[in-house]
Amino acid sequence: MFLPIPPIFSPYLPLCLPQSLSDAMLHLTVALNTANTFLWRELQKEFGGNYKRILDSDYAHSNESSAPDLEKKYYQTEESIPVNNCSDLENNHKNIEEEKEESPKKRVSSEEMGRNASKVAECVSNGEVKPTVEPPKSASNSEVNKNKLNEEKIEVTKKISTINIKDGLDEYIACPRISTVNWNPGNLMDKLYHTCPNDQTNSNSHKYTNISGVLEKLPSGRKKATFWNAWKSRYFKAENGYLYCYQKASSETPISTIQLMGGKIEVLKPIGMDENQMRNCTLLGIDDGKGHYMVVKCSNEADANAWHTALLTQVEENYEATYVNPVSIIDNPSIMKDTIVIDLGSCSLRAGILSSQPSLPQIFFPSVMAVHKETNEKRYGLDAMSPDIRFESRLSFPIRPSAKIAKYSVNLEGFYGLIEQVFKMLAVQPQGYNIFLCVPRSFNSYTLSNITNTMFEKWKAKSLSISHQSVLTLYAYNARSGIVVDIGERTDVIPISDGYILERGVTRTPYGSHQIVEKLRQILLEKNLSFVTDVESYLLRYIMENGCYCAQDYKTELNDALNDQKSIKKEISIKDVYCDSNLSQKIISLDLGRFQAPEGLFNPEMWGHDNMGVHKMVHKAVQECSLDIRKEMVRNIFVSGGVTMLPGFTTRLVKEVDQLTPPAITPKVHASPYRYHAAYIGATVLANSNEVSEITVKRQEWMNSSVDILRKWNI
Repeated sequence: MFLPIPPIFSPYLPLCLPQSLSDAMLHLTVALNTANTFLWRELQKEFGGNYKRILDSDYAHSNESSAPDLEKKYYQTEESIPVNNCSDLENNHKNIEEEKEESPKKRVSSEEMGRNASKVAECVSNGEVKPTVEPPKSASNSEVNKNKLNEEKIEVTKKISTINIKDGLDEYIACPRISTVNWNPGNLMDKLYHTCPNDQTNSNSHKYTNISGVLEKLPSGRKKATFWNAWKSRYFKAENGYLYCYQKASSETPISTIQLMGGKIEVLKPIGMDENQMRNCTLLGIDDGKGHYMVVKCSNEADANAWHTALLTQVEENYEATYVNPVSIIDNPSIMKDTIVIDLGSCSLRAGILSSQPSLPQIFFPSVMAVHKETNEKRYGLDAMSPDIRFESRLSFPIRPSAKIAKYSVNLEGFYGLIEQVFKMLAVQPQGYNIFLCVPRSFNSYTLSNITNTMFEKWKAKSLSISHQSVLTLYAYNARSGIVVDIGERTDVIPISDGYILERGVTRTPYGSHQIVEKLRQILLEKNLSFVTDVESYLLRYIMENGCYCAQDYKTELNDALNDQKSIKKEISIKDVYCDSNLSQKIISLDLGRFQAPEGLFNPEMWGHDNMGVHKMVHKAVQECSLDIRKEMVRNIFVSGGVTMLPGFTTRLVKEVDQLTPPAITPKVHASPYRYHAAYIGATVLANSNEVSEITVKRQEWMNSSVDILRKWNI
């Protein structure tokens, strides 16, 4: 039987199908390809090439052995509409012929062509139709190739419009990138690592009148003496806004402490005493305004007047006067003690020999380590920053927190290397010294055991004391309770009550100054200024410290800046810290980036994070405290760390926390001018007190008790 060729193919290639199915498929495929090539050329003229070509261009080189695979290759457009059966195919052919007779200019759509061609192949393969004509003479490969090349000539029917690439583009001169390969950042490190940032001093016009002596007191909260609540003689000392009560004059530890600042002092009138007798009254009532009340009795009228006058100067609100004022660094062996204080920060390390008074650190350098790429030799601190060392090494930061908040992890090798660098710079041998370590985060028992064993076995230290930086911050403020906000390389918000951390209210995030620097890097990159290396990050830190600030209201600040960018524009000179005669960019200009970079502290979405802002962390810490101390906690928020030195940070924190607290409570943020070194200063205060024995492990105790003694360290 003969199978008539569908009308759509008859104008192009009349052929007869052979009896062999494989031969039929081969010739049918060639026929379909030839027809589709014609349609492809027509579609090119009609639609300008808006089609999709799937069949590989080497179909003309195929032989009979590859014939079964060729049935899967054909041309089609972006969308393919399937045909339900062979009768639909014949109906489609008739409709196409009718449309061609009615409108000769209307061409067959590519969808119909692909649908019909695929259906023909399907009908043949399923045996629904049989070949009824004899096969034509097979064309040679050379003839097929020749026909293919002739038929695939593309005729351009539309004119291509020219595009002016200069339209909408402004010409600018790109500044060459600052090269730091041979840069020695010594001058920059001197500015970043000086002991008193911004040369601030704690100057206060208010002067306290300190007084001490023996007074009689009633039990706390009592205003009347009874047989059971009798007067008791105690030694009192009023000093810098606090009233200390001792068992006797020779006692070193007070049995009770009252904060006088913000309180009230009143002269009490005994029952039945008239106005004339009030002059000889010796009873004083002391109210700290926080729920504590005490009645004391002086020995005579003169003492009562002296105590009353002195206590009135103590109750005036002048919190700055209560902060610890560290003394200048003096290399005087007579005031030095046998204790080395080391504050191991994620970004910087501070250390010094303990003196009889609180002091600033004697050495201050970056917590960085350079590891040689071949010999694995290590350099630490400022030695690692020299260009010769950096060229052959890779920089790492042993104590820097990871993005996953690795709570217990620390690079112990780099940790010990930094401590050895401290001994080297202080020119001391650790044998015979007590070591006081300030750590930025918690360590597990294995890490603590390893550190302790190294201190006693390798360095032969007399004793080891370890405390958390946040707890030590309170000692720098002469406080025992409050919310500590420590922001350096990371952010820690920790509520502390009477020296104990309230774990439920603790919030730690690995975001801080590093994220501000990264945001600043992106902002400067938009200005065609690239700072990518680790050493260049210190240059960005210099720009941050000298140019950035915290906006009091971000949206208002942004609108004002967009209207007048010149009002907030600031130029930071780097020629003093980057000494290079070939330096073309000596001035770094900042405008919106000045307040956009640090805004992530309060709106972390600016940094691409979904954690809480620092003000919400403070609110969480307050909410986790008991109801009776929440008011005291809100009034005692203590900040520390280099990021808190940014202008506007403390006032912004007060504003944000005030919006989260009840109207009756006004938050108070305490910011010492020495808060950059608050943990180290607090360590020197604690190391000079008797309380240090509670966190001290002696060498002999370690040898006898081993790991059990580590319970002393609540970090």
